[in-house]
Amino acid sequence: TGALAKQKRRYTSAASIMSNKVLMSVYNRMVEVMDTLAQLLGTQALTDMTVLKLSGLGIFPFFVENISSLQLSALKLVRTIFSRYEKHRDLIIEDIFASLGRLPTTKRNLRNFR
Repeated sequence: TGALAKQKRRYTSAASIMSNKVLMSVYNRMVEVMDTLAQLLGTQALTDMTVLKLSGLGIFPFFVENISSLQLSALKLVRTIFSRYEKHRDLIIEDIFASLGRLPTTKRNLRNFR
């Protein structure tokens, strides 16, 4: 049973490593997509519906922990929308405040200093 347990641990470890590689690959692609969308919005005029969907997509990562690269790319996206689409500014601010209101109280009161 010792050899079987050792083999099972090795298999579980290999599966975990593969899973982490896949997750990192997906995460990196998401960062690239956010950056590309920000560039697209900076050069092309898009429909209001598309801009609204993209602003929601850009705001969501602000409220998730441990995804700093994606948050930075999302910030570029939201900043581009905010600067180019003046009539969407109020909605972006409303979305951010609504998301802040949904945060658990402990998260709202945190003060992180680096």
